[in-house]
Amino acid sequence: MTSETAEPDSVRASHLQARTATAVGERQFMLCSGCHAMSADAEPMFGPHLQGIVGRRAAALPDFDYSDALRAEQVIWDEPLLDDWLANPDLVAPDMCLPFTGMQDAEKRKALVEYLKAPH
Repeated sequence: MTSETAEPDSVRASHLQARTATAVGERQFMLCSGCHAMSADAEPMFGPHLQGIVGRRAAALPDFDYSDALRAEQVIWDEPLLDDWLANPDLVAPDMCLPFTGMQDAEKRKALVEYLKAPH
C-alpha cells in the first residue's frame, strides 16, 4: 500500500467512524425523545428542548418551568457535566422528576453528547 492510497482509506475510515458515532448518538437520543425535542422550534414537551444544550447554562430557557433546585445550580452544561448527568442524573440534579435513571455505557454517553453538540 502506498501513501497515496493510505490517505484516502484513512479519510474514508474517519468518515465511516463519524457516521457510526452519529448513528449511535441518534439511537441514544431516542431514549430522550419521549420527553425532549432536539429542535427549539418543536412543540413543547415534558422536558426542555436540547438544541444547543452543550455550553448552555442549566435552567436557561425562559419558556420552561425548571425545578428550583436546578435553577439554583447555575452550572453550564459542558461535556463532562452532561456525561456525569447521563451516568447518574440524581448525583447532578437530585430534585428533577425524571423517569431516566442513567446510562451506564460510557461509549453510548459519549456518542449521545457528540450528537447533542452537532447542529440539527
